Amino acid sequence: MSYRSSGITASPKIGGLKSNATKQSPKDNAQKRKRKSQTDMDTKPGDAPATQTAKKQKSTGKSLVAKTQKALVSKLKISPVEKAAIQNYRATINKVDDRLQALDKKSKVQGPNLSVVTSSDYTIAMAKFIPDVQKLTNMGKDGAAWAFNVLLYMAEHSYRDVEGSTEPDVGGGPKESFEAMDAALLGLIEKRHQQPRATGDPVEVTFVRNKWTDADADVGEFKTGQPNKQQRSQMAAQKLQWMKCRSDEMRERRDKVQDWAANALEELVDQRDCVASLERDGFFVKSIARLEELRGVTGVGE
Repeated sequence: MSYRSSGITASPKIGGLKSNATKQSPKDNAQKRKRKSQTDMDTKPGDAPATQTAKKQKSTGKSLVAKTQKALVSKLKISPVEKAAIQNYRATINKVDDRLQALDKKSKVQGPNLSVVTSSDYTIAMAKFIPDVQKLTNMGKDGAAWAFNVLLYMAEHSYRDVEGSTEPDVGGGPKESFEAMDAALLGLIEKRHQQPRATGDPVEVTFVRNKWTDADADVGEFKTGQPNKQQRSQMAAQKLQWMKCRSDEMRERRDKVQDWAANALEELVDQRDCVASLERDGFFVKSIARLEELRGVTGVGE
């Protein structure tokens, strides 16, 4: 015998009584009315419902950010050529950093019986970025300034006191590389000298920390008067981090300083002394001489 469904579902009985699952007690209804009343009290006249407000914020958030960025770009008034010059400057700095990291990695694996990298390798490597500098020189009104700063960055990293090197650090390669970079920098000095001098209020110059010394290490007390193996390892890591931060500070100062000639002269003379301690010569000789003329000095000590 078959039965047709009447569309009515019997409710289960609990304790002999039917239970209606959808029916709510007066207590539940009272709590709902209380919550709704509290929401109405918190909502001010003219306020949209919370759900509508959230949707509106979500839909307008991206457009607001886009409008803000567009307004900033419009305020700076950077032309496409100048924007490309800044991007090219950063890209060249990144390329230099990649090459330096590769050389530093090789220098760490050498020892008394294995010489992989010498200071000359850094000099030759930096000179290979001269075409990038020349390309940047003609990019917009500030192209020469960006190229000038890249070359100073190259000069800063064109030598290393490589520990564990057993090969003599001599030869025509480093000297020719120094001369090529010197000639490129000298041309940029003349180009910048012919440009109008910066006017307006001086920009706050970035502070540059001193060169690393063992006194800057934070490795605790030397119990034997000398650092132990662990402390030497910690000092080496701290020195690398210190040098990286100092290099970043110098680069930021180059980008901001108005008296670019004085700043460049100070950097190059200091670096020339470091190169001389490695028994190397030919470090940006003509550029230093020209900057001294522009600064009205005849010697480093004056």
